[in-house]
Amino acid sequence: MVIALVAGGVGGVVVHQTSSSVRVSGCSASTIADAVLPSVVTIAVRNGASSGSGSGETLHANGYILTNDHVIAAGANGGVITVVFSSGRQEQAALVGRSTRLDLAVLRVTSADRLPTIALGRAEQLRVAAVTA
Repeated sequence: MVIALVAGGVGGVVVHQTSSSVRVSGCSASTIADAVLPSVVTIAVRNGASSGSGSGETLHANGYILTNDHVIAAGANGGVITVVFSSGRQEQAALVGRSTRLDLAVLRVTSADRLPTIALGRAEQLRVAAVTA
């Protein structure tokens, strides 16, 4: 969800291409990706013949991950939820909570390692067309 908000904010400003990378109002897309991608995970769900997949963001270093409910719906009442980190490491996750109405779900992995987390901003600091990274 945060990535979608960032992408929406970035999409709302003029983008111009330089010879080495895409820049948005003086903000390098590769700099944003380097900062955010370690906290982005891929989620795979299996429950019998049903499956689902999508992405999520690590919200807390102790293993809490935010994703969309439709991503985990196939495994919400049983099944296996696997989280794949940017390093390629995989862990099983437990469903902590979900809201079908808001299309949000929280997972938790019990990693021995502290996980990289995505930086969250403050809504009151946003302006129309402001770069959100």
